[in-house]
Amino acid sequence: MSVSLDAERCVINETTQIPTWSEFGSDVRKIVVGTSPSGRSRDDSKLLTLTALPDDLATRFPQLTHLYLWQISQLQQLPELPPGMVCLDVRNCPDLEELANLPAGLETLVIENCPHFVTQPDYPDRFEHLTDLSVAGSAFKGEQVDQLLACCPNLTRFDASNCLALDHVSEWPAKLDRIDLNNCTKLDALPPQWPMRLRRLGLRGCSRLSRIADFPDTIDYVDLAYAENLTELPDRRQSPRTLFLFQSGILMPPSSEHGGSKDDNVARRTQSYFEDVESFGPGNVRRCKLLILGNGSAGKTCLAGSLVTDKPQQHEPDSTHGIQFWDWQFTTKISGMMQPIHLHLWDFGGQEIYHNTHRLFMSKGAVFVLVWNPHQDDKIAPLSASEYQDEWRPLRYWIDTIYAACPHKPRIAILCSHQTEKNGELCARLRKQIGDEYYEQHPRFFHDSADNVGEKDDLVKWLKQEVGDVVRTQGTAVPVHWEIAQDMVESWLPKTESGSHDLIKPEYNRLRPVEFGKLLYDRIIAVTTEDREEKYAQLKKAIDDGQFELTDDRITRTLEFLTHSGWAYWNQNLFEGQVIIGQNWALNAIYAVLDRREDSNIYRQLCKSHGQFTRQDLTDWIWRDDYDRIEQELLISFMESVGVIFRLVTKDESYWHEPVYKSFEHLPKSDTLQFRRKFDPLPDDQKHVIPIESDKLHKGDWQALLKNMGESYGTDAQYAIDGFFLRNSKDQHTYWIKAELEENILGGKLVVQVAGPEATERCESVAEHVRSFLPDRRGDRTRGERGRTSVAGEPPGHTQVFFTYAWDAQDGTIPAGYEKPVDALYQALLAEPTIEPLRDKYHMFSGDSITLFMDRIKKADKVLVIHSDKYWKSWFCMHEFSTAVERREEFADFLILISHINSDVDVATRCQEYVSFWAGSSGFPTMLEDVTTEDKLKAAILHALKNQMPAILGTLDIGRKWDDASAEEVIAWVKHRLGLPKSGE
Repeated sequence: MSVSLDAERCVINETTQIPTWSEFGSDVRKIVVGTSPSGRSRDDSKLLTLTALPDDLATRFPQLTHLYLWQISQLQQLPELPPGMVCLDVRNCPDLEELANLPAGLETLVIENCPHFVTQPDYPDRFEHLTDLSVAGSAFKGEQVDQLLACCPNLTRFDASNCLALDHVSEWPAKLDRIDLNNCTKLDALPPQWPMRLRRLGLRGCSRLSRIADFPDTIDYVDLAYAENLTELPDRRQSPRTLFLFQSGILMPPSSEHGGSKDDNVARRTQSYFEDVESFGPGNVRRCKLLILGNGSAGKTCLAGSLVTDKPQQHEPDSTHGIQFWDWQFTTKISGMMQPIHLHLWDFGGQEIYHNTHRLFMSKGAVFVLVWNPHQDDKIAPLSASEYQDEWRPLRYWIDTIYAACPHKPRIAILCSHQTEKNGELCARLRKQIGDEYYEQHPRFFHDSADNVGEKDDLVKWLKQEVGDVVRTQGTAVPVHWEIAQDMVESWLPKTESGSHDLIKPEYNRLRPVEFGKLLYDRIIAVTTEDREEKYAQLKKAIDDGQFELTDDRITRTLEFLTHSGWAYWNQNLFEGQVIIGQNWALNAIYAVLDRREDSNIYRQLCKSHGQFTRQDLTDWIWRDDYDRIEQELLISFMESVGVIFRLVTKDESYWHEPVYKSFEHLPKSDTLQFRRKFDPLPDDQKHVIPIESDKLHKGDWQALLKNMGESYGTDAQYAIDGFFLRNSKDQHTYWIKAELEENILGGKLVVQVAGPEATERCESVAEHVRSFLPDRRGDRTRGERGRTSVAGEPPGHTQVFFTYAWDAQDGTIPAGYEKPVDALYQALLAEPTIEPLRDKYHMFSGDSITLFMDRIKKADKVLVIHSDKYWKSWFCMHEFSTAVERREEFADFLILISHINSDVDVATRCQEYVSFWAGSSGFPTMLEDVTTEDKLKAAILHALKNQMPAILGTLDIGRKWDDASAEEVIAWVKHRLGLPKSGE
């Protein structure tokens, strides 16, 4: 039990018992009972049992102004509260059902994550002083919210996130400047107008919401990620500086513009998209991918041929190796009109060795047909010609794999092959195998491709409907040069009705973006010149007037659109950012490495090396003279992106002067590497074990963790297909993470084991890192808030403050004075129960990745910049700073700047000196190669200094300078910026 008592404050934290209330005097003004909630979810291990507060609370503590009740069980109601209360904060109290009369003078009211709170208190006629209100995670319905909001004329911030019963809001208080309704999954109706002062709006995960009102001029932050039923932005969309659209249903801009992750800010690119459409004219897209998946020899290739040719097919005698592509063109209804569609069929090899490559293409938005051969159930696959023993997986494995790879609900049809008509016994078996939920969600068809008999027509009807919907959701209009680019790439792909590995001319297999841009510009000029129907008249006029330029940004977004829609593959982080047009060319090279047939020794060589190799190894073992060195490096980058390999050592760190990689599918088992024999003899009194179970765990999640460990520990660790082992001589600890995955469905367990000094603490730290890779943890934040959405009475330990500052990393010494303000500020904030300071030297262990730690700046609530002349000239510091300001939120919301040691960045001439410094800089650190490139980072730094610094200087008080004499004043100022009360409040 921890109790602190002074003349004005009582704090009770992390306790399992309640003190005698008579111990505390009548002058107490603040009470905190319970353990700090670290997020939305309740931590049952920290629940404090408290059946009731004193009935005479109001008379016992007449001076009480702040009451915090956190993670308390069995507390069903609160007594009458003192009339002078200004803050009531109740969070994660699972048994709370009702409150007594609330004081009319409240300024902050939080009733958060109290699922049984259903009885409304008797509200005063008006909460005149209430400005912050949160009912997040409660059982409030629309009528209750309406009644509460009607009492709050001066409310400025409102949070009803995760209110799963909230279906509507009728009217907003006029002074609201922030509204958070994230993950209100039943919400389908909002008022016809937003408050005129609204600045921030959170509707993430509001999956039923289909329409929103025009935004006011003040809007600056909008989160519509996962608003799946919202198909259009309002007519008056304004120009918010922060916009999230990931996995929303917005059609304009199309999904390729919605970002690659839930935290991608697409405000600038959305604005550019609308400007391009309006300036140069709209184009149309009519293309979709069909991914055909299933076990080897299930009938996938026969189905593809039957669909495309409408003819009987011979069942394949052996499994397809690698991938085959088919082209199918038909017409279907899109937005009420019959339009031609180009469907690209991807027939994936079903052997397990190929499964890793599937996931990359699943996540890009496609239609799936899952081929099930019921004769394979519970059977062992025959040996292949190379005596490779494949494994036939149950259908549930394939559905789980698709769901694990898709961040959205996938469109899946199940086709029972080798059957001519529906069969009751097979339907019952299918339902039992995949479960009632999957069975009802996904249609089933029966078809025998050998005789071209069965329910293929019904399948085609379903495909046309789903494909039409996918094409519609790709966007009702795109910039016209995207359509021209699509037509150009299509012209490079010869039409075929049979699966082929050789669809493209070699000169188009790979292109540099600048080469692609030149070809596209030439095509644009040719098309607009020969445009007799004046389809491209608007674009031609813009070209003639000098208004159209194919900039790097337009080329980038065109390539992202082509990648998203399946025409090409481009990832700017691949080797020199090259574009892969001939995806079959690249995949064939990968499958040659994965191949286990007898005509190649690659499998034997990779198994012998425990999956470890360099580029030269692959040249010697398989590629030889088939690819030049640039192609080989590009292909290895593609393999890394696809997810079949991970890197251990960079070129600069490598003894072989080349990067070193591991292949997931060629890793040995833990038993082969004798992990247990190495770990078991260690002293039992210095061991700690934490099992972590997840019913959503997938092999891909485990491999993502292995990849992360490989980047962090390289060849110092050992990697198994079911384990990770590290004996760290620097910190005298031994780590063993054991993977126990379910064989054919999602689910399993990761066992974290640590031996050495303070093993318990270290094991808990490692376990927390492991949990961050679990789908359960990702899912908690996928459809919920971005960072923190609660704005009323922040809980302790939840406001994260990221420290970014300069020190000399070259020789390990720290110049005198550089860390003095950092130490002082860190210690001051560490003592605050509502603050979690993040500082590298205290939040990293030996061997941890510095780049992964730096990435935490994206999610921190506040960023504290202690800047100096050294800071503005450091690659690492400027990577952190440019990453922070790229968040594009209001800088005043999260940036806190303190000047230190010769830093006068607020002086325009000095800022220009830093711009000049970076324009001519060199010496990019190898350690940053994992997260960016020299060109990208320099561009981000220059953008931050030249374009964003004026706004920072204009909105922030950056005149605070550190010196010993003003230390207390600066610390007090920082605390004020963090919203902490002044001493004595």
